[in-house]
Amino acid sequence: MTETAWTPDSLTSWRTFMAHEVLRPQVLSLRERDALNPLEREQYDDERIAFVNAPIVLPTPDLNRLIREARIVTALNRGPQFTARQSLAISGSQTLGKSTAAMYLGRTHEQRERAKHAREDDADFLPVLYVSTPPQTSPKGLMSRFAATLGMPVPPRETTDRIMERVVETLRDLGTSMVILDEVQHLRTRAQAGMEAASALKSFSERVPATFLYVGVDLPNSDFLGGAMGAQMQGRATMIQMQPHSIGSAAHRAEWDKVVALFEREFPLAQHSHGRGSMASRGHGRRHRLAAHPPAQGAGRGHHRRARAPGPKGAGGDPARLPRRPRPRKQGARQG
Repeated sequence: MTETAWTPDSLTSWRTFMAHEVLRPQVLSLRERDALNPLEREQYDDERIAFVNAPIVLPTPDLNRLIREARIVTALNRGPQFTARQSLAISGSQTLGKSTAAMYLGRTHEQRERAKHAREDDADFLPVLYVSTPPQTSPKGLMSRFAATLGMPVPPRETTDRIMERVVETLRDLGTSMVILDEVQHLRTRAQAGMEAASALKSFSERVPATFLYVGVDLPNSDFLGGAMGAQMQGRATMIQMQPHSIGSAAHRAEWDKVVALFEREFPLAQHSHGRGSMASRGHGRRHRLAAHPPAQGAGRGHHRRARAPGPKGAGGDPARLPRRPRPRKQGARQG
């Protein structure tokens, strides 16, 4: 998964996101593609490029865990609640796909809720609200962002409490059952304004009958979950810590092979044999042992040579050339 640069920060853009469908083009063999006339071939390639560039989400282990935990927490939050509701949090470094995973979860939740209540085309039903946290925000700024996402005007002299009341009432009327708050690392609770905004968010989340999903960078070490206020919110949240894929162990390599297999299955490639991208087929064992050796002396960052991926015998692919380790000189050898 890749972090998306586009965020649905309004009802219109969220509904556009919900209505968007990625159509996988028919996979043609190389001979079938070559049989097309130039215009048809260009159109076919454009369709494939558009599909590859689309926000395709693959069921990685992190995403599967998020979906499983979301269903549990959402089920626990249904019905009358006399204590604070449980929430979810997605944390990780940048570009790991946190926002993409959150949007995918919101999409599947909304589709399920609309189907369950037979309200697929009801514009007055909003199962999911997605909001991006503004940086260095105040309580009024945060509540105003919720109102703006809902398309509600905010008079300049309106108080924070009044804005919150109107937003809560609107979300209840729309039947919202999941609220996604992205970029929550912007709530810096060690600063006075950030602490007040987090306090307003805590009060707001207790009044809205919905599951809150908080998304941000390195949340366990962020100001959002720091201090007394953060400790209260952290105690109610199930944390999903997203990690980059690793190939440092046999289990990790097997998991990575599954991810590669998913890409191979989804991508419309005309000349590709499934399994060619796996670690085993690429001779990973030989290359992985090389990683234990230090780089050659004088090779600095940005100056290393990239080894070519090994190809099978007879396929025209040369095996990756491994740097030879210097042979030790024999004792008494003549010095040049």
